[in-house]
Formats: sequence, C-alpha cells, structure tokens
Amino acid sequence: MGSSRLPGKPLLALGDSTVLHQTYLNAQKSGANKIIIATDHAQIHQHAKDFGAHAVMTKQTHLNGTERLAEVAELLKFSDDEIVVNVQGDEPFAPCPGILSLARALNERPIIPVASLACPIETLDDLNNPNVVKCVQDAAGCAMYFSRACIPYQLAINSENKNPNHYQFLRHLGLYAYRASTLKTYKNLKPSPLELVENLEQLRLLHHGLKIYLAMHPRPLPPGIDTLEDLKQANLFLNN
Repeated sequence: MGSSRLPGKPLLALGDSTVLHQTYLNAQKSGANKIIIATDHAQIHQHAKDFGAHAVMTKQTHLNGTERLAEVAELLKFSDDEIVVNVQGDEPFAPCPGILSLARALNERPIIPVASLACPIETLDDLNNPNVVKCVQDAAGCAMYFSRACIPYQLAINSENKNPNHYQFLRHLGLYAYRASTLKTYKNLKPSPLELVENLEQLRLLHHGLKIYLAMHPRPLPPGIDTLEDLKQANLFLNN
C-alpha cells in the first residue's frame, strides 16, 4: 500500500476490478487448495473480504514477504508438510503453470524445503543488468548462489560479447514455494551479511544451509505493477 512509485497500488483499478482482485482471480486458476491474502493494511484487508477472499492481518514489522508468510503459517496452524506458494499482490499475471511447477517440485522432493523458478538468460543486457538476478545450480538442480552480478563470470562475455563455452546463464524468477515447517524455521534465522550486501532475501536461506530447488520456466515472468506506466500497460493487456 505504501509503494513509493505507485502509492495505494493494490486498490487501483485494473480491468473491471482492482490490482489485488485480479491477482486473486488469477491465483484461483492454479488449483490451490486455499488462497490467502496476507496484509498489514486495514483497507487491503477489508477490500479482500469484500470480494470474498480469506484475508489475514499481519504485523507491520516484517522485513520481507517470507517473514509475513511465516506469521500466517503460525496464525493458521499449518501442518509442517503444507506447501505454500507466495505470489506478490502486484503480480496479476503470475503464470499458473509456474505456480504448479513449484508445488510439484516440493511434493516430489520431500527433503527439499524451498523451491523457486529460474529461466534462461538470452541477452547480454540482461546478463549485465543488476536488476536481473542471476543464479547457478548444483548437479541436483539446487541453487548454489544468487547475485545481481554476472555469475559465473566469463571474461569473453564482457570483453567480446561472446559465450565461447555455450554456458546457459540463468535468471532467478521471484516466485517461491515453501514447506510450512521451513517458514516456522525462517522466522528464527538472522539476516545474513550476503543478504544485506546483495539485497536478496533468498541468500538468508542458503547462508543457514537450507536448499532451494530451482524449477525451470521457459521465459521471464510477466512484469509486476510497480509504476503508473505498468498499470496502463496491464489495463491495455486486459482490454485487448
């Protein structure tokens, strides 16, 4: 609600409803057993209840969405094996196949606590863009590290704009699935130095030894709504 670039954006008009309602309607298509809207703002909470959603009020002190989910898991007494997928409230076009692939990834890997999405990086601009988070995997498909810098580093990429080893660079897509037991653990984990340096919350999990499985998605996620121009484009998309 307090977005500096687009104040009040969850309640702004999108199509024939609002950003939040469209995000909720899209999430319903995923087939999830429950869809819960977690917020620390009374207007968002009331709006969600008005269109029939299960809404939960949370504390205003959370540093990130994972901490908010951890509170919800505790308030609603989720069983430890419950799988929770986190979709941001300003992502009305989050792909349902991606949501499903994350839930399946954890369901098929009982010892993995967290799953997220990654896709191939196709352009040099994306590779060198600090707003595009890069990641690398181990042999089991789990993340080894995330960075805003180019990883792994290849001199030829930066000097000649070539990729002689034909390495497939990967982009991290900020959609996560957690086991409820992991959320209960997360709330007790201290922020890590790397998390603070890179401003990437997922590094807290790696720092404390928790595995993140990376499910592959064919392309970047549709953009969220961060600016007025984003909102205009989203309305055009829906209208057309």
